[in-house]
Parts: sequence; structure tokens; C-alpha cells
Amino acid sequence: MARLPHIQLRDLHRAPLPRADLKAVTTALVDQPLETSVRALLVNRATLEPGRKIQVVAGDLSRVTSHDAIFILAGPAFRGQRLVQAESGIAAGTISLPAHMSPGTWAIGVEDLSEVTGGQGGAVSGQVLLDLGIFTVN
Repeated sequence: MARLPHIQLRDLHRAPLPRADLKAVTTALVDQPLETSVRALLVNRATLEPGRKIQVVAGDLSRVTSHDAIFILAGPAFRGQRLVQAESGIAAGTISLPAHMSPGTWAIGVEDLSEVTGGQGGAVSGQVLLDLGIFTVN
């Protein structure tokens, strides 16, 4: 397993994942018409605050060889994403939150499409892996 620079593992805890919001948030983040396996992210803070940073570790990704995963931050009228490297089922990084965050539901997701394959006629098959945290910003 690769070292995770600047992330203190002892400071991480499960991100909030309220069941009431799970389906709507997953549907908004994942644009594949496939089964999605959702697991909780690990984060170093329980709340999102504008202009702050949050450390994120997705530890339940595919264990296939090194591959890309997509970090997604989404909230009211906002969506940002970036490709990151996943290794041994783990992707980690620090997200700089926007200086202005509208009140409402915000999500941080790490989407792994390494188990999705394309077929004839553009059909896709497989499973999407999504490590997720759902937060309320006041």
C-alpha cells in the first residue's frame, strides 16, 4: 500500500451517510445506468465549512491494478471533479472547499468505474463503486 502523504489516519472517521438522502445523492453523482455499490468515505472532519480543507480516503474501491477514480464534490448549483490514482483499493486526497457554499445537501464521492465495461452498441455492464459522504451545510 502506498503511503498517504499529509493524512493522519488516526484523525479519520466515517463520513455521514444518512439513508434518507442516499438514493437521491447517488443518482445525482453517478451517471451510469448500473448497479452502484455505496460505502462510507473516511474524512478528517464531520462538517463542511466554506474555504476549509477536508482530507478524504476512499478505502473500498476495486483492488485491480492501479487505476483512476473520480473525486466529486457536489452541492446546490456546484459540481467539481478530479481524477485521482487508486492503488490497492484506496484513493486519498485533500479537497479545498469553495469559499462560498450555498446552504443545503453537499456530497463528496469517490467513483470507481474500473469494473464497468463497454459492450456492443454502446451498452455498458458491471458495477459502479462509490465511496460517499453526505453533509448538510447551513
